Amino acid sequence: MQQNNTEKGSVATPFVPFLARSLERPRLPYSSSPVRAAAVEAAVPGRTRIGLVDSSRLTRECLASALVAQGADFAVRSFVTAEDCIDAAGEGFDLLLCHAHEDGPAAKAVLADIAALREAFPGLPIVVLHDAAETPDTGFVRLLFQEGAQGFVPTRMVGIPLAVAAIRFVQAGGRFAPVDLLLDDRPPPPPASRRATIS
Repeated sequence: MQQNNTEKGSVATPFVPFLARSLERPRLPYSSSPVRAAAVEAAVPGRTRIGLVDSSRLTRECLASALVAQGADFAVRSFVTAEDCIDAAGEGFDLLLCHAHEDGPAAKAVLADIAALREAFPGLPIVVLHDAAETPDTGFVRLLFQEGAQGFVPTRMVGIPLAVAAIRFVQAGGRFAPVDLLLDDRPPPPPASRRATIS
């Protein structure tokens, strides 16, 4: 059986900025509701409040525990659906995580979740955790970013430390995707006939 590079202490696919932005992200208010404003003021200062959407109870609980253990300044509240997360908007989240377990055509459902979260939380960073194949579809990842995601973390390729690094970078105003996706998005080389003409 092939041994995963991460088990040897090295990382197979490093994370690089997808698109660097200003480190000062403007915080847009979710609502002028007094209840929501009170919830934001009551939050513990200095903690990054993360809303985690994950339909699987096991991974939902494991992710929440692992993220808090790895990032001591994280406070994670988990939800089964995007609608549940939207209903709890008054808690004043700083960042949202959306975990998609489906692959292929079935994964397109996460696009609707991202669109709904983006509408409910304008300006709030969203990171997608995706149980994609080893080579994620570049076009699908592009759609996620178009719908409003700022980060794409393939869970089969990335462990908790890199996921936390991605979360922190997105929260700071950047965008994240694996370097392989950036390389795969390069324009194809010209056909052999054109290369012969050029040379």
